[in-house]
Amino acid sequence: MRYLPAKEHVNGNHVGGIDVNLDRINLAIVSRQGVLLDTYTARFPELKEQGLDYDRRTSIIMNAIHKILDYAVNHGCSLIVLENPKTLGYLRWVWIRRGKRKSSVWNRRVSLFTTSIVERISWHAPQYGLKTYYANPAYTSKIAELISKDVGLDRHTASAYILALEYLGLNPREVYQNLQRP
Repeated sequence: MRYLPAKEHVNGNHVGGIDVNLDRINLAIVSRQGVLLDTYTARFPELKEQGLDYDRRTSIIMNAIHKILDYAVNHGCSLIVLENPKTLGYLRWVWIRRGKRKSSVWNRRVSLFTTSIVERISWHAPQYGLKTYYANPAYTSKIAELISKDVGLDRHTASAYILALEYLGLNPREVYQNLQRP
């Protein structure tokens, strides 16, 4: 395996939470005290269409991954928090058992696509000098739906924010209650 050269050493002290979905990757940059500093979303809606060949699909995904990682480094992140791919695989099995899949196409896309993007991000993070941490994604989307409107974020960016808070050992509900609202 050929290794790509690493970029210069990262001097930042912030944590970046990353939430991966079928049509976007969301990044929330958080200080060590739990303050939300910045957000970024890389979208790729053309992947919803079926019929794209592997090379084109991979090119679109890798472009979005490098945009996210570059943005994180340039805004002072030294560590990124991702959803644990093993837990995502287990949750997929639970969704199938409970009948929560929308169609057979949806099941295939969620199971393979999301975990493969998470793995690709973790492969390329060392290139940018970023450390990677996996967090349990359980209940992040439900908590994100509750706080997203009050904080002024969409639910996927709020989910990335909650992942970063979980790494910091902060309870997302307590941080949410102490937030200053506009």
